[in-house]
Amino acid sequence: MGILGYIITDKKLRNIKKIVKVVSDMSEIEDMSKPILVVGINKAKELSGDNFNILNNKLIINYDLIKDYDLNLINNIKNNSNVYWTYYLTENREFYNKNIIMFYNVIINNIINKIKYHYINVINLRYNNLKKLYHLLINSNDKHYIYYNNSMIYVEDKCKNNVYGVSLDILKYACISTEKVISKIKNNKNNVVINDDSSIIRAVGREIRNYEYSIPYFASMK
Repeated sequence: MGILGYIITDKKLRNIKKIVKVVSDMSEIEDMSKPILVVGINKAKELSGDNFNILNNKLIINYDLIKDYDLNLINNIKNNSNVYWTYYLTENREFYNKNIIMFYNVIINNIINKIKYHYINVINLRYNNLKKLYHLLINSNDKHYIYYNNSMIYVEDKCKNNVYGVSLDILKYACISTEKVISKIKNNKNNVVINDDSSIIRAVGREIRNYEYSIPYFASMK
């Protein structure tokens, strides 16, 4: 899983999740369309200039600072509504802790809102659609990220922002061996198979515990 957001600061930060990259300057940001948090009131004032509003944790970047950047980068930052600022830990511990948590939630929700989740009931599937599901899970030549636990299998189809979920209990009810299904999924070398021991669970597991269907989509992100 790649970088999902950026923190800009001159300070050293501790215990920052790996989904976030900490940089000291805007020029180090590779994707200006992703959520950005500026830490430190002086850094926030530096980047926003006359646009700075101490009562608003959203930040408007002073575009004169990025006028020499690539046009696409400039357009991305202008269209990015997820740029925030907060105090540094020693400036205001309460605001810092609250806004760090808020920023993680913004990052997670920014991704989840893009996902189209489809629950698949194999009992009600027509034969042609059952073949498509079999191909997606087991026989595809494309790379797919698949997450499974004790009750569900989730597979992403990122080109369409889709995630499909299949109940293991329904498979058992239909007299389909779940062990064989999971074994065949693992045997397809194009599949990247994830379970609860995978690193992505440790990275964002707490934040997405109510959206477990999103796990393979997060894993597929570069």
